[in-house]
Amino acid sequence: MKSGFNLKADIMYFFGKYFGIGAKYTYTNFRAKTDRVSGYTPIGYPYYGTVSDNINLHFIGLHPTARFGSSDGGARFLLGITMGYLDLTNNSEVGYPFTLKGNAFCFSADISLEIKLVSRLYLGVGVELAGATIAKYDYDDGRRQGTLTFDRKNQDNLFRFDFNGGLRFHL
Repeated sequence: MKSGFNLKADIMYFFGKYFGIGAKYTYTNFRAKTDRVSGYTPIGYPYYGTVSDNINLHFIGLHPTARFGSSDGGARFLLGITMGYLDLTNNSEVGYPFTLKGNAFCFSADISLEIKLVSRLYLGVGVELAGATIAKYDYDDGRRQGTLTFDRKNQDNLFRFDFNGGLRFHL
């Protein structure tokens, strides 16, 4: 089981009351480690030892958003989609340490609620679903470097479901 965290930053400009466009950046880190594992290395040799992952995802994209809410601005719903670039680095160990790097076009969709606390300061809570498919990884174990390319049936599907919350400032 992987555990981790993500940090998110959005900047938005609204054209009128209901429609806005902006940019989104997300950094996500997942880690997992298991000791005393037996199996085979990625190149087919028997193995007994530690298996670990340390996955870093960087995502940046264009973020159109629709905003709906109360006429006094006390609470608002935001619906958004994001299209952008995802960069993945996985520092792993299966018999020996190695690094996989890949990138892909990524989509995400989110819905959030903003509740006004004081003038220009809102509490935001929301959910987001993001997904991408990686067909090629660059591989480096310190001795060998190469590219791993997967056919359509074996591509790496990355999906992430987040619950998020934080303070939002309106300028």
